[in-house]
Amino acid sequence: ARESSTNIEMFGFYISNNIGVSFRTFASGILFGVGSIFFLVYNGLLMGAVSGHLTNAGFTETFFTFVVGHGSFELTAICISGA
Repeated sequence: ARESSTNIEMFGFYISNNIGVSFRTFASGILFGVGSIFFLVYNGLLMGAVSGHLTNAGFTETFFTFVVGHGSFELTAICISGA
């Protein structure tokens, strides 16, 4: 567990990370979309591997509630950046 004072730091990290992933996905598509496809596939495989591992480890409730809470906005924005 972490202290509540670190919540704003984690918020900043998530925002910075998501903007970075979206920008890399958008900017790398300048060469016929190859970079965008790479980042979308890579992030999809990584997310699938992490969700498979955490499901196997028994953390389904905590992991999937976190993903559902963030995924609707963040993952949609990354897909739009790739498009």
